[in-house]
This record gives sequence, C-alpha cells and structure tokens, in this order.
Amino acid sequence: MDNLHKVKWYMFLWDVFLCSLGSYGGPEAHYGVFSSILVKKKKYITEEELTEMIGLYALVPGPSSTQTITAIGYYVGGKLLAIFTFLVWALPAMIVMTLLGMFFTFIDANHAWEPVLMYLPAAAISFIVYAAITLSRKVLKVKTDIILYIIMLILGLLFANLSMWIVPLLLILGGLSYVVPKISEKRNDKLEYKPKWFILIIVVVLALVNEVLSQTFDISILNIYTSFYKYGYSVIGGGQIVVPLMITDLVNNQSIISLNDFFSRLCNRSGNTWSVI
Repeated sequence: MDNLHKVKWYMFLWDVFLCSLGSYGGPEAHYGVFSSILVKKKKYITEEELTEMIGLYALVPGPSSTQTITAIGYYVGGKLLAIFTFLVWALPAMIVMTLLGMFFTFIDANHAWEPVLMYLPAAAISFIVYAAITLSRKVLKVKTDIILYIIMLILGLLFANLSMWIVPLLLILGGLSYVVPKISEKRNDKLEYKPKWFILIIVVVLALVNEVLSQTFDISILNIYTSFYKYGYSVIGGGQIVVPLMITDLVNNQSIISLNDFFSRLCNRSGNTWSVI
C-alpha cells in the first residue's frame, strides 16, 4: 500500500488514458483492459483487489467500470487523484462521441460508412467475450466457485430478460452464498463503519428536485439531464439493463430520438460514455 502511494500521478493518469482509448464494448470488456494495463503491466493493484472492486461496484447503481477505475485512482493516490482519474477516463470518450453525435448526419448520408457500422457490434461483442473468458479463468479457483458460476450463468440466461432486477438479485445471492458460511467464523470480529450520510442525502435531494423539475417544465435539455441522472442512481447492471430503460424513456415516452437513430448511436459507443443524444 505504501508503495502504491509513491506512484507518480502523471504516469498513472497516462495509463488511465490508455485504458480509456482501449476500452470498448461495455464494462465486461473494460475490466479486461484494466487487468492487462493496471494489474499485469503496472501492478498498481493486485488481481484479487480488482476482482473485489468489480464485485462491489456491480451492486452499486451507475456505470460500474467508471466507478471501478475511479476507486483504483482513490486507492493509489487518494481523493484528488480519484477525481483526476475520473476526468481522464471520461474525457476521451465524451469528446469522440460528441463529435460523432455532431457529425452523425454526414455519416448517415455517406454510404461508405455502412460496412464499418455493420461490424462494430460484432467487434464490441468480441471484446466482451474475451474479457469474460479472461476474468473467469482468474476468479474460478476452486470447485465451489465453478459450480456457483455455472448455476448463475444458467439462471442469468434464463431469467435476465424478465426484469431489470434479476441481475442485481443474482449478484446478491452469489455474494450471500459466499458470505453466510463465513459469518460464524468471524462473528467475534468487530467492524467499525461510519457511512457518509451527507452524500446519500445529496443524492436523494437531487433525485427529488429532478423529478419535480421534469414534471414542471417541458424543456428538452432539462429532460435529458433528469433522465440520465435517473439512470445513474437507479440502474444496477450494464448496458443490457440501461438500454431498454433508455428506449422506453427517450424514444417511446419523450420522443427525443427515433429508435433507428438510437440504435445507430448505440453501435458507435465506445469507452464508458454514451454519445450525445
């Protein structure tokens, strides 16, 4: 831990920048990039620590890969580095996707881009599959883990489409199956935890204010802001969870964007940031 705090910030932020440029396909693929650059090559954290962070932020609403890499920045250099980590991680994707959003009319009119757009989803899926296989090999150490992995995989394939709550429910059940048998072993351990309630209060107050604003004013920019804030605090899971919610809200309810345009931008997303709607 002491050695981690001696890391030069500019070197760490450069590695975060490289992660941002190389991260495609959603959180599952991002974790493979984190493991390759931040764990194997630079050893800022261990594979076990990365796995724990991935599991923790999979249960927290919001973009899990962004939360994970921000937490790594906090682990390496504290609060200020965590803020810089978030900015460096988010800015490249924000800039690229904003430019794509601005010039998407030109791209749609130019048929030469159609083959590229056609194969982008396949490329994104390949990143996800590679990352899933890589991480699975690293975390499945004993027979119990393998059995639990297979059970959760089957349950996820069968029931994930039924509700947005299936994924977090499976994550919680998987965690409990590991924690409950160990409770009796550590029942004498005392754990002091002082939650920062003011952060939760701010999040709740902003959520309530946003709901009032969205119901009171019919302003396009305001509606987009309140919608995306809602996705951030209410959605647990990856793109497979938030995409149906965005279609229902932005396409069907608010008619901010057509379904065809939404899917076109969906295929062009990269990094951790959605293109500007």
